[in-house]
Amino acid sequence: MRHFAAFAAIFTLLHFSSVAQVTLLTENFDDCSLPANWQVNISGNQNPLWYVGDSVLNNDNNGQNMNGSCFLFIDDDGTGDQTPPYVIDFVSPPFDASQHSTVELSVDVHYRDWNEAEEHFDVLITDGTTETLIRRYDKFRSTGGNLYEFETLVFDLSLVTNSPNVRLIFRYDDAGGFNWWAGIDNVSVTGKGQGTNVVVESFNGCEKPANWETQIVTGVDDWKFGVITEGAALGGSNSMDGSCFAFFDDDLLGQDTPFSVVRLISPWFDGTQFGQFNLDFDVILRYYKEKIAVFVQNGNGEEFLVRESEGDVGGPYFQNYIHAVLDLSPYRSQQMRVVFQFDDGKDWGWWAGIDNVKISGLGTAHDICSNALPILTGQACTASNNLNALLDGPAPTCVDKSVGGLWYTWTADFTGTAKFTTHATFNDVVNVFSGDCANPQLLLCYNRDEHGFTGESSYLPVQAGQTYLFRVSGQDGGFGVSRGELCVEIAQVPAAPTVPANDDCSNAIPLQIDATCLNYNNLHAETSTRVPSFNELARHDVWYTFVAPALVGNEVLEVQTNADFSDIITVYAGTCNDLNEVGSNHKGGQLKLSGLTEGQTYWVQISGSFATVEGALCPQILKKNLDAPANDNCISAISINVGGACSSG
Repeated sequence: MRHFAAFAAIFTLLHFSSVAQVTLLTENFDDCSLPANWQVNISGNQNPLWYVGDSVLNNDNNGQNMNGSCFLFIDDDGTGDQTPPYVIDFVSPPFDASQHSTVELSVDVHYRDWNEAEEHFDVLITDGTTETLIRRYDKFRSTGGNLYEFETLVFDLSLVTNSPNVRLIFRYDDAGGFNWWAGIDNVSVTGKGQGTNVVVESFNGCEKPANWETQIVTGVDDWKFGVITEGAALGGSNSMDGSCFAFFDDDLLGQDTPFSVVRLISPWFDGTQFGQFNLDFDVILRYYKEKIAVFVQNGNGEEFLVRESEGDVGGPYFQNYIHAVLDLSPYRSQQMRVVFQFDDGKDWGWWAGIDNVKISGLGTAHDICSNALPILTGQACTASNNLNALLDGPAPTCVDKSVGGLWYTWTADFTGTAKFTTHATFNDVVNVFSGDCANPQLLLCYNRDEHGFTGESSYLPVQAGQTYLFRVSGQDGGFGVSRGELCVEIAQVPAAPTVPANDDCSNAIPLQIDATCLNYNNLHAETSTRVPSFNELARHDVWYTFVAPALVGNEVLEVQTNADFSDIITVYAGTCNDLNEVGSNHKGGQLKLSGLTEGQTYWVQISGSFATVEGALCPQILKKNLDAPANDNCISAISINVGGACSSG
């Protein structure tokens, strides 16, 4: 059997954290008597046979107990034939089902049915006013003829209640017939999780819930709600878990029915409430050519395929369902909802069912300004990631497009210079704002590390007592990835890094022809609006000037940078306000110039080949003679003497 392409239990990096479990109710009946805090209610025949212990009063049950210890046994066979009908309830002590996102019931159940009789055994929950069916055992769901043939029923009670005062009911109804029996053992209810359920639906209302939608994409038939009452599927079961559910029975519709694609759509919910969203649901698909798929729709009209089936998903009958868990966090938006789509594959197929849908959220999402994460001066860096983050607030001004912004808030505890560092593993952009989330005032848009190699380190003057908002987002459409890990921190520093004095054309440093090179650097230099034509990614430029000397014969000028980084050399004529490129070498190192006008001033721009490329340089301009040397071929080789003086050339 092929399943939902790893449909069940799939999580991304942002999965739900495990938390301590709380036992809300437990009973294993090992004292071989009904605990005093359990209730027994009987209507009809007041003398049905039941007891807690081993089954020793009936020779037909093939075993004395379910799993080697005492259990609760309702023996309709032992009650006898021709006895009045009865309904007997065993009611648990109360427990609180309101404090956890998952309230897991686990109970071992044995039930033997008498052929086509109408007797049944129900597991229910009640808040004192409303009873809700959890599972029905009847002619469609019999665990076997022997007591040791049982199933462990596991059900999330948060799907049907969040009451602080609920009880379990185990109800046997003999329907006035002479039937077999039922038994239970090892009852437990456990509270799990710290999340919040935002959508819960068991479909036990047996009709389309008021806040759900269905959509017929093609065909004329729609999802149905209830239990199966006819068709081939009824031969195996009438529902998934014994209660009402959502189903599409393509087999029952027949081969002459128009082909169907139908959708079952959850209510909208706010995807900014939490950082993580988890979808739990039960699903079955008997395969011929059909598919069942799960989509997420966002309020802006976007739609994302989360998972699509390949072949059978459980089956063949409705009671043979599987439980699936999907992470919806990558599809978060301010408005989002889940779509279950059945596609009959343009053929006469079988059936599909959906039941017990729960969407829960966990963790504060600090991709919303109002949820900005506080940070402190000098505190160890705060780790996070923007893998599923939205972009809230004004668009960054220093990049074309940005995604996945995380917000931080900091109140300055000093007056001076602050350094904000991201340590991002993705191509990040930093925005700094004053004001509040309702009216943020942009102070800085920082994207010095344009290609995402090192993460940003931004500097800003601050005033003690002033609150600042920082947003770290991912540059989208540029080099590198726009989402990943980061670890932000803020520190007080003496001052912002010193910018080279000659980081713009107007402050260019004069160079003398044939002079010894002078040590400079382009560390922390800004980038001019004029970039070399050979490389528009050039950054962090510094500027020099020289006056062209008279050149004779084959003389040229050679600009040498002696740089320890990947540099670009560009020479311009004109003025700083009207520069005309006359030569460039995007490979750096040196640039030969000829045809210059004697006495005219020229401008030399030395740039890093792209963002973050910086280092030391020692520029100089030398005259070079391009006359070919006399010994530029083998025939003209110059003789040298062993041990003699060197021969220059």
